[in-house]
Amino acid sequence: MAPYAVAHFKLGLELSGRHLPELWRDTWAYHFQGNERINIFLTNTLEGIEHVTHQAGPLAALTKEANEASAVKRHRPVLVVLGNPPYSNFGRQNRNDFILGLLDDYKRGLKEKKINLDDDFIKFLRWAQWRIEQTGQGVIGYITNNVYLDGLTHRRMRESLLETFDEIYVLNLHGSAKKQEVVPTDGSKDDNVFDITVGVAIVLFVKLPPDKTAKGAKAKKKTDHHPSRRPMGFAEE
Repeated sequence: MAPYAVAHFKLGLELSGRHLPELWRDTWAYHFQGNERINIFLTNTLEGIEHVTHQAGPLAALTKEANEASAVKRHRPVLVVLGNPPYSNFGRQNRNDFILGLLDDYKRGLKEKKINLDDDFIKFLRWAQWRIEQTGQGVIGYITNNVYLDGLTHRRMRESLLETFDEIYVLNLHGSAKKQEVVPTDGSKDDNVFDITVGVAIVLFVKLPPDKTAKGAKAKKKTDHHPSRRPMGFAEE
């Protein structure tokens, strides 16, 4: 709730032009009309997209918020999805039919009994993939657990992403304490960018407009092992 409230406050303040010289304020400031609002919504991304039944009293505002968020998920053209989704609950949360149904694509054809595909970060990636597919073009930018880059049971997930996106950029920051990773050049400990035990990767998935779509996804990968040498962006090898 706090980030939601702060975002509304800061964007409203910015649009009001309070930071501008008085001479420029009337020209550049935006004045909201009637029931107009900033389109930032409080919602659980992974919940279903059904219309919420109206509730009376103090819950009416939450009902309206939920339905407006649902309308964005269902109908509006979302072109960019950014995030650092949680990746530590082992799939125990967000187990509704909607997101589990989307996850079925990542599990198709797998014969293993334990497939490790119910973690929330995978659900968020699958949702983002679905949402960009609905729009027909767009970009996903995530920083996540890097297990799906080479995980055995993530092979269908990788295949699905390659089928959907035209360009994929991966910056693998490694840092997995579970794998006891080391820096290849000097054998020193490969420190994680966060205080966590799993490896981390930054990824960009790009779906081009239909008239610019190439045949077959182009995946570009950059790897870096030590925080003192980690670049601030992507580079082609």
